[in-house]
Amino acid sequence: MNRCIAPDMIGFGLSDKPAEWSYLPQEHAKNLDRFLESLPLENITMVVGDWGGPIGLSYAISHPEKIKNIVITNTWLWSVRSDWYFVAFSTFTGGPVGRRLIRYRNFFADVIVRSSFGDKSRLTPEIHAQYLMPLSKPDERKGSWVFPGQIIGFSDWLQSLWEKRDVLSGKNVLIAWGMNDIAFRKKELKTWMDAFPRARVVRFDDAGHFIAEEKPDELIREMKKLVGGPVS
Repeated sequence: MNRCIAPDMIGFGLSDKPAEWSYLPQEHAKNLDRFLESLPLENITMVVGDWGGPIGLSYAISHPEKIKNIVITNTWLWSVRSDWYFVAFSTFTGGPVGRRLIRYRNFFADVIVRSSFGDKSRLTPEIHAQYLMPLSKPDERKGSWVFPGQIIGFSDWLQSLWEKRDVLSGKNVLIAWGMNDIAFRKKELKTWMDAFPRARVVRFDDAGHFIAEEKPDELIREMKKLVGGPVS
């Protein structure tokens, strides 16, 4: 029997969205650390993706003794300030034009989320409504424009985490990767594989950025193999 804990980050999902909060990734990481440390947890299987990679793995790096397994879906943990692809995205989406589009058109949850699916048909109107609903008002979308800008803005913090990755080298690692992701590509997958050469790698050719949404049954099956549960 495994217990699943899915924290709702401030500014996303059904959490509060205070206008005065910074929404910076390091502050999210501090919140997650405080939350998980308030619970009597051990032998944690940490599942991360997108900004959840740096935020979640910052906890794992600080408390490696509590981590047993790590599931890495499309994400990163290092500075990309020299990669034009990320610089262009971060500069536009986190800049004045991107902020305006996100604030007044919900551009991130509407357009970018849709484009991030490997098979767009999997993002049905009913499912997409769940992404849009928590960010229905302009004042609720601050986190959606802060995060993109920090892909480059928080490069030093990201690199500092990457330089400590060896503390996780003895963990059981599953890399479940959407090969049709517009954000994190084969290049980023190779970086993870080089960092964790013993990891089990599962590639989903017809999936994009949101593995848990796009390939839920397959991901669950692979996670059961990792944690030793029954596989149906």
